Amino acid sequence: MKTIFQNGMLLVFFLTLFVMQNSLTFADVGMDNEIAKRIKDLEKMVKNMELIHKKEMSNLVDRLEDLQQENRDLRKLMTNKEQEQKEFIVHCESALRDATVREPSVPFETEGLEIGLSATSVIQGIVNSDNTGVGDRTDSTWTADLEFSKTFENCGLAFCHVEMGQGNGLDDDELNLFSCVNRDNGNSGSTLTVTELYYEAIFFDERLLVTGGKIDPTAYLDDNEIANDETAHFLSCIFRNASTIPFPDNNLGLRVGAEICDGLYLNTGILEADGDFEDIFDRTFGFIQLAYSPDFIERPGTYRVYGWYDTQQHDLLEESISGQPRKREDNHGFGVSFDQEVLDSTTLFGRFGWADESVSNIEYAWSSGLQINGDLWHRENDYFGVAVGQNIPGMQLEKSGATNHKEGQLEVYYNWQIYDHLAISPHLQIVWNPNGVADEDVGAGSDSTVTILGLRSQLDF
Repeated sequence: MKTIFQNGMLLVFFLTLFVMQNSLTFADVGMDNEIAKRIKDLEKMVKNMELIHKKEMSNLVDRLEDLQQENRDLRKLMTNKEQEQKEFIVHCESALRDATVREPSVPFETEGLEIGLSATSVIQGIVNSDNTGVGDRTDSTWTADLEFSKTFENCGLAFCHVEMGQGNGLDDDELNLFSCVNRDNGNSGSTLTVTELYYEAIFFDERLLVTGGKIDPTAYLDDNEIANDETAHFLSCIFRNASTIPFPDNNLGLRVGAEICDGLYLNTGILEADGDFEDIFDRTFGFIQLAYSPDFIERPGTYRVYGWYDTQQHDLLEESISGQPRKREDNHGFGVSFDQEVLDSTTLFGRFGWADESVSNIEYAWSSGLQINGDLWHRENDYFGVAVGQNIPGMQLEKSGATNHKEGQLEVYYNWQIYDHLAISPHLQIVWNPNGVADEDVGAGSDSTVTILGLRSQLDF
């Protein structure tokens, strides 16, 4: 546009000079009518060109304004697109972080539905025992867990846990023990099983919870911060829960949890004990637990006391021994447990339980241990655990001649977090006086100390 304007101005300038030159010449020689006419024609032509030039300039200015407006619109559109892309990227990054963080309750969320998927495998080998008379053995197991939960605003929570697995491990066929050495050996024959399915209603700002459906009693009774999860903590049953509690399988039940006051919690519940969903009130397992979380040393910790009652009919051991007609009785017991952080990286735990010796093989059981966080050696996601405990048979079982001592267990493990989704942990387990046998001529067992080496892997999707 600038070039056109300049060319127009030059044309006007030269035409003006031409007119002036002709005017001077005509003044000198005298202008006749023909020359005067030509000058008028030229002047008319100049005016027409000026009009055309002005019109073109006006059109160019209008076009320039249109282009500038289009440019502003494009910039605004690009800015909006960039903002939308930034928001989308932030949303994706947030969703990715939520999906990669290992929290059994919040692995991935979309429209209020939370989904968690994990897999656990365990390899264990007996390295120095003739406990079963078959020498050394190496077995493996695997399990997979799929969890769905849906939170309903101001209403409650629906939860479904689907599980599958394969392998019995060393327990039952290779080892003869009061307890077990692999709590994760849920052999379902590689078929899916619904292990939990319940609805949890919430009242009074989560101070009262009512849970009904197919529930897991170990989630509410004798729980523990560092010794209650065989996929992340100890593998041995004695360090997962007290051996004196005859937990039923996950069954139809009702649980009520209440915050009585600040730091004091109550859990009570009742389940069908035999798990066949028939005559559901015929045989039941009931429990009550009080848990107190004080802050007297300004560190997290919880102290629990509980009692339980099992109305499944158990053989009286004394009459079974004597050969008399068997009478069947209910079973009951109580226990205490705690977990307490004592240092920034160290947490202690302890358990003690009692059961009626007239119907229980194990009258007393205790266990204690600690967990040390890897912050001490600059591995904040790693941790080290060690625990020791005993299963103590009652007098009635000792009279049978099948046992004469306390079964002891030791477990040491190190959980190594390789990356966000995968952790592996080597385990050392030692069992002495297996099944309560301290003499070779007692019962049908062996007094050989059992040493087991194992490796667990935990994969979270």
